[in-house]
Amino acid sequence: MLTAAECLEVIRRAYPELKVHSYTFDRRGQNNDILIVNGDLVFRFPRTARAARQLRVETAILSRLQGRTTLQVPNPIYLSLGPEVPPGKGAVRTGTIGTVTATGTVGPTTATGVTAGTTNGVFEGPTWTRPLRGRVGPRHRPRPVAEPDHAPGQRGPDGRMPWERGLGGRLPWEREKEERERRGSPAGRPPGTQGVFVGYRRIPGEPLWRDTLLATVDPGTVQAWADQLGTFLTELHSTPVEGNLAQMLRPFNSRSRWEDFYRRVREKVFPHMRPDARTQVSRMLESFLGDPSNFEHPFVLVHGDFGPSNILLDRKAQRVTGVIDFGSSGLDDPAVDLAALLGPFSYGEAFLRRLARTYPVTQELVERAKFYAATFPLQDAVYGIENNDPEAFKWGMAPYR
Repeated sequence: MLTAAECLEVIRRAYPELKVHSYTFDRRGQNNDILIVNGDLVFRFPRTARAARQLRVETAILSRLQGRTTLQVPNPIYLSLGPEVPPGKGAVRTGTIGTVTATGTVGPTTATGVTAGTTNGVFEGPTWTRPLRGRVGPRHRPRPVAEPDHAPGQRGPDGRMPWERGLGGRLPWEREKEERERRGSPAGRPPGTQGVFVGYRRIPGEPLWRDTLLATVDPGTVQAWADQLGTFLTELHSTPVEGNLAQMLRPFNSRSRWEDFYRRVREKVFPHMRPDARTQVSRMLESFLGDPSNFEHPFVLVHGDFGPSNILLDRKAQRVTGVIDFGSSGLDDPAVDLAALLGPFSYGEAFLRRLARTYPVTQELVERAKFYAATFPLQDAVYGIENNDPEAFKWGMAPYR
């Protein structure tokens, strides 16, 4: 696992002209560590090879969405999608999915030339079985990010950042490397993640939490938010998936996916459930699997975690400003994005129905969305067991113990 200083050094090697004045570091993400530089630039570093592959796919999707949506989405302007770039080399980053070119300067730069390919021929599909924190509970609400006492992310009186000051003649990451070598532990991250990161400008706004929506007494304001989100989903779900992006995002067998999920629930989660909860879950999943119409949906480009934590609001203007965190984006049932609006900590069905002015909300979509939303705790529980995440398991099991 990289430290903040190591992440900064990776960025410095790829973009030596980027001047860093402050930073905050956040390790609370499921798949990526987040480094915010100068309060304006967000850099994401994947923790696993799978997360690195998804980050490459996410970057290609975000590049395709630029200029296509009325709400802002992250614009990847700092890219390193392959092996770590040696110091002083040019701005071309070559990775396993193709070549990505970026200008490498601070300012109104854009990523160009995203030439997507495949990983072993086929993208593995959305990471839909990980717990999506915005769906499950209030623990996803932002907390202050505490900087370590020994390395606050601000310049000191001498005008230098912490990693620019020698520690006995060594830089912080050099000392950490020596300590790892003494312990005999491998340095850096798992294979496939070294030097991989994506950076983009922070989109202004704060999450549109359920409490904020419920506290809004003007129905016209609430309807305006629904119109904005419905328009965004219409734009997203109608985005053509063609060419290289189509090679990365291929449809999968939806029935087989849910059959496999049911198997994992029976094997791994049922032993921890109340008997009546096992019966309830079995009926729900078997009823869904038994209806062929549930698998006749189109595959469209989805956000994958379209919940309150990823929808940004400008409180002063009372308008939605953007949508963030496309880490679960890919091809899937359009009802997946509606499901994220239905969860117990989201906006509810009445708000979902408001989207109908700008998005085709059919009863079939709503019914599938309700089913997906009902499986969120189960997804949490399965993820917790398979990834040794006690918190995810605890929250997922809460309704069934």
